[in-house]
Amino acid sequence: MVNKLRDEILELLWSLREKGSKSITDVVKGIADNDTSDMIRKMEKSGYVNVTGSDIEFTDKGEARGRDLTRRHRLAERLFHDVLEVGMEESVQLKELEVGLKGRIVFIRPSESTRLERLATMGIVPGGIIRLKQKRPSFVLEIDETSLAVDSLIAEEIYVKEYFR
Repeated sequence: MVNKLRDEILELLWSLREKGSKSITDVVKGIADNDTSDMIRKMEKSGYVNVTGSDIEFTDKGEARGRDLTRRHRLAERLFHDVLEVGMEESVQLKELEVGLKGRIVFIRPSESTRLERLATMGIVPGGIIRLKQKRPSFVLEIDETSLAVDSLIAEEIYVKEYFR
């Protein structure tokens, strides 16, 4: 959670810098987390940013991390748009798909780091086609010729675009 907030701040700082802003107020307003100010202080102690008055700027370490995060995020957006032919706004959580419909998995946002690997071993990977067979008492998915039951927490982590072929 700590690294996630730090990375979110670094990515926002990169974006604000592209727009010409160095305002710490813009960073705090742009992040919807009560711990933002504390995290900025920790980031300054860890060598990611320098804060001078009302301005915040990258250190070399912070700039490298911010550039890497922004680059990966933008590449992922291009992948969704160009390869998977889907915008982020077009995808929905698996739990929102209607029973009986097929969906192409756009991305998976696992709450546990090991979950992504476990889902992949079951064939649940971005680009894969699944059909939702039922929602209650658990979500039952059909992947190729295999049916698989997952709980609602996992269904919330899988994002799909309705598949019409």
